Amino acid sequence: DVTVTFRIEEANFYAEDVIIAVNGEKRVPDRWIQNGDVWTGTMTLSGDGDYYVTMDDTDRSDNKMHSYRSEKIVIDTTAPVIHATYGNQDVKRTEGSRLYFDRTQTATIQITEHTFRADDVAAEVTAVDVTGRNVAVADYAAYLSNRSNWKKDGDVYTATITYPVDANYTFDISYHDLALNEAADYAQDKFTVDLKNPEVKITGVKDKSANNGTVAPHISISDTNFITSGVKVTLKGANRGDVKIDSLANITSSATGMNVIFKDFPEGMDDIYTLTAKVTDKAGNETTSSITFSVNRDGSTYEIGSSTKALIDK
Repeated sequence: DVTVTFRIEEANFYAEDVIIAVNGEKRVPDRWIQNGDVWTGTMTLSGDGDYYVTMDDTDRSDNKMHSYRSEKIVIDTTAPVIHATYGNQDVKRTEGSRLYFDRTQTATIQITEHTFRADDVAAEVTAVDVTGRNVAVADYAAYLSNRSNWKKDGDVYTATITYPVDANYTFDISYHDLALNEAADYAQDKFTVDLKNPEVKITGVKDKSANNGTVAPHISISDTNFITSGVKVTLKGANRGDVKIDSLANITSSATGMNVIFKDFPEGMDDIYTLTAKVTDKAGNETTSSITFSVNRDGSTYEIGSSTKALIDK
């Protein structure tokens, strides 16, 4: 509540001659107290809103006071409300409270507040890579503190920010209004934007090559948001079918990739092989790389077509 005090100095004071209005509606002070020729009255304004108080007085000698009009009086006891929504809802993976996206993310921030002022918006956005190093992104805090970036619809103010850069982000925001009412604590958002496909290289054996010497392929995989469960390596012989690689390769992995290093194929493995590495990262980005090669240490290796096989089986 706000208490408004009126003071009139008048020898021939009559309360009924004083016209007081709040937002154009006539109001009467609770009471007038006299101290000589000085008369003091009070009035209480209650409830959230904008108020203008006016006062006029004309004494019995027809002398008029200079009309009084107050500045805007604002009563605000309501806490601001912050709400953020994200345009990209296609979550590819969740780890704890962190969400992973394979496309640019857009956030729409709404603050519901009668006496909104962008200068009082305090946003904190962090952007780091997988090693924790800062990634260069826009100054989102400065953007949200700029009143020209907010659109007004009644008491609802809206701003939109975009995250186009690959990074691990956190977003937090707080706000207090001109009456120092604090918005409820905002639960920090954690999300990752990853637009890049994993990098997969197969070396050591050339694609479409015939080999009678050392055969030791090397698959190297790298990705910012690598996950071992997203790797599938297959080795398939034209004649022997799927080949388990557990005993054929040494596998090492890190936070950002994997190496699959094959030992030299042992004797007795002549065939035509297809080696395939399919990698999907935490954001759902996918890369598949494949080579075909033959091992023919014991003589020529052939792939039997279906029609030829049918003749042989007769």
